[in-house]
Amino acid sequence: QGTDIGAADPETADFIKSDTFARKLHMIQFDDILAARIDRGDAAVIDAVREALLSDNNTVLVTVPLIRGIVKSRNTELHDLLAKFLLAARLQEGVRQAVCENADCGRAEAFLTILKTIEDNDLLRFSAVKRAIATWTGICSVDAMDRVSAKLLAGIGQAVRDRERALEMTRTDDSVQIVTGLWAIGFYEAQDAIKRMLEIAENGSQNQRLAISYYNHYMQFSEYSEQAARKILETYPEDLRMAAAFMPTYLDAVDTIVRSCIHDSKGKVVYSVDEDDLVFVPLPVTEIFEDADQARRHYQILKNLADSMKKRKMEFSPLIFPWYGVVLDKSGLTQRMAMIAYALQDQDLIDEICVRLTDIMDSYYNTRKNYLRVLLHDPQTKIQKDALIGYVAEKESFTRKAAWQILKKLPLTEEDYRQLEKQLRLKNEETRHYVIDLLEQQEKADVDESIKRLLGSGKEQLRLAGLDMLKRRSEEGEEAKSAAAALLREVLPDSGDLSDKEKVLYEEIASSEGAGSILNAEGYGLYDTSAEYTPDLTDIRKEIEKLADQYQKKSAAGFLAKITGIGPDAPQRLLQNYFRLSAAELDGYFDRIRAFVLDHGKLEYTTAAGEKQLLEDGLYATKYEYSDATETRYPFPELWEEVYETIIREPQVFFNLYFASIPGYDATTVLDMDAYIKADKTVFGAAGAGYHYTDPKFNSTRSMHTLYSTLLDIIASQQHLVLPQEVARAALLQAISLPEEIRWLKKAPSKYGSLYDKRYPHVCYLRSNKFRAMMSRASRYENEQEFRDVFPLLYQADRVYELEQHIPSMSYYASSNDILDIYPYVEACKLGMISRDFLYKAVFDMIGLKNAVADLGRLFKPVLVRTTLNCVRGFAPVDYEKHTIDQESGYYRLCDEVYRNLVNLILNVELKRGDTPT
Repeated sequence: QGTDIGAADPETADFIKSDTFARKLHMIQFDDILAARIDRGDAAVIDAVREALLSDNNTVLVTVPLIRGIVKSRNTELHDLLAKFLLAARLQEGVRQAVCENADCGRAEAFLTILKTIEDNDLLRFSAVKRAIATWTGICSVDAMDRVSAKLLAGIGQAVRDRERALEMTRTDDSVQIVTGLWAIGFYEAQDAIKRMLEIAENGSQNQRLAISYYNHYMQFSEYSEQAARKILETYPEDLRMAAAFMPTYLDAVDTIVRSCIHDSKGKVVYSVDEDDLVFVPLPVTEIFEDADQARRHYQILKNLADSMKKRKMEFSPLIFPWYGVVLDKSGLTQRMAMIAYALQDQDLIDEICVRLTDIMDSYYNTRKNYLRVLLHDPQTKIQKDALIGYVAEKESFTRKAAWQILKKLPLTEEDYRQLEKQLRLKNEETRHYVIDLLEQQEKADVDESIKRLLGSGKEQLRLAGLDMLKRRSEEGEEAKSAAAALLREVLPDSGDLSDKEKVLYEEIASSEGAGSILNAEGYGLYDTSAEYTPDLTDIRKEIEKLADQYQKKSAAGFLAKITGIGPDAPQRLLQNYFRLSAAELDGYFDRIRAFVLDHGKLEYTTAAGEKQLLEDGLYATKYEYSDATETRYPFPELWEEVYETIIREPQVFFNLYFASIPGYDATTVLDMDAYIKADKTVFGAAGAGYHYTDPKFNSTRSMHTLYSTLLDIIASQQHLVLPQEVARAALLQAISLPEEIRWLKKAPSKYGSLYDKRYPHVCYLRSNKFRAMMSRASRYENEQEFRDVFPLLYQADRVYELEQHIPSMSYYASSNDILDIYPYVEACKLGMISRDFLYKAVFDMIGLKNAVADLGRLFKPVLVRTTLNCVRGFAPVDYEKHTIDQESGYYRLCDEVYRNLVNLILNVELKRGDTPT
């Protein structure tokens, strides 16, 4: 910033050789800056680049930005040096891949230098070089790299060195030659390749036209590739195969364009279906076509293609090459037609396309709700409004919701309401909820008429809807209940001809008993709501006190704290003395481990993926049998025993290093990092958040390299190292004592923030990776006594943090976010630690009924999955081979009792509630 790019700058040279450049640089412009300095003759920078290429540790310093800076420069000496560096790669396939794949990211002369090196030294024998050739040209997929042959390489060399030869290749009917020729032409100037493709589109053979579709696709430059795609569609409007071949490059940003037309009240693009205060931005037709006439022509071409398709999707595979295929589906055609209709604001076209939105296949990136919103947010014709009413019953949930949101804001006629009533023939609960909500927006007299029509219907689902509407009204008070009962008997004097399900609702409306009485009863008639449990942490604090004394530092401050009682309490004192290593001491241990690894760095092994690997390039698994001990899955176990015996030596040092290697939150997650780091150090000392071992080789941007964490995991398994449970429990007590603003840290702002981030703007201190590792030890118990000891602590942590209230579980499989789920509560009840009343109270007030029923229900399946067995193995005998639990155990019988009571309660309410949520 503000620096003369031509001035010699030793700091830039130092930067190139620094740890930061080697492992932290993500500035995408750096290669351009580097190339500019090289071309301006900056001697310090050129020397630094030369030193990086020639140094012993060059595999660390020669990064992708450095390679791209070299190939973008005009310095032929550095081009030659990079080529020699490529030749010297030996076993380092990653180096070869980095150089070759980026060879075409700069000047032509640099690329030709690398290409000649590959040709002259038979480097095609290496898979990284084959992969690079496939990457340059787009010819051959990663799965078909065996097709990258010497013949293909020779053709590439000829075409890229001789323009006439490249043009000659495009005149053949050989697909490989056509694509190679186009690539060679486009290598120098993409416009020239487009010009040649347009000529082929006009006059070429069918195979030539299909071949250019391949290059057009892999060019990945929509501004240019769109030209050829439009030309093909206009020239061959009825050819489905040709349309499929070029569709990936034709209006390919349709989803993004349509989504960008939907803003919230602040002018930001809307992604969520929950946002319904929307502003719709017009789409000028000239942004996607030359003029309105061209847009109409293309709309008609797309419509004709869609109408001619006998199936929703047509596959053409293989096409052009054995490894390549394309698909034409009505979804893509409909999306483009909808966008064109919206841009033109032609009501006839909108009428035509709005009834075809079900052809759009819904996915994460493309949802038909967006097309419904832009086309029908302000319906101008009866066709459009009828379509909108129909979409309330659409199978896809976001589309249903979007239609309901729009209809709520529209004036509806009696005919509209009668049409909505017909949708109640469907059983979908969400559709019924939306329709009933809309019907109840009418004046009361009109709502009564809707109810009468529904009750008088010959279809059960319609009658059930009428009963449900009356039930909702009957819950508004005694007067409303009497009026609802009178209206019910006016249409249906008795329930004799109704189904069993209808009779339940009928009797509830006509009498005073029903779901409402159950829901209004204290504790739902199941438990005493005054039941309490007060955790006693005395014993845990005593055990922590004992260990704190053992680790007490022999210092004046520590002695004074012990005899006067002035100073940190026992949990904090234990943590301070256990995590005693300073940052400098941690660095010292990691320096010695790093040196040890590099001393053995030339040892070679084969990874589980079958690749040859040097130890100095990383420590990776040699097999995938995760049930085996950790040390058996990695190479050189004897080395890691030596690391422990000669460097680490004691468990306390090990766990200081172990927690130092695990990242906490960082500035991309937490807003106030200073406060977070300060709090984290009260638990982990110098090993807390903010510590980062600087290693230019074995490292990554935000956390320590996996080499260290893997190595420490191996050692923990070999030495059977277990963190003292008192330390883990002291850490949890310390976390409980943190102030609210640290327990729930405000998230750092992000332009990529999701709806989830807006709804839950805080992260939990307990949920950092570092504290999760501590929590797994704090919450572990191996026998009944250990469970009795730790349950009060875990319960206290739950009540202080209230995770399920702050961040409800989003899992498809219902399970509480709290530390304690239903299983330990049942055990505590079995042991007499809590009463049955309190157990049920916990289900409703803490765990959540849905979570408790789901977890308990997993115990009553014929085969219990391993995760379920793991949850209950401390409470009842389990058989991992048969996947069963001892059904005679007291724990299982209590689970069965609680589960049956909860399910019966749910059924008693649900059978009487209709479609009204409870």
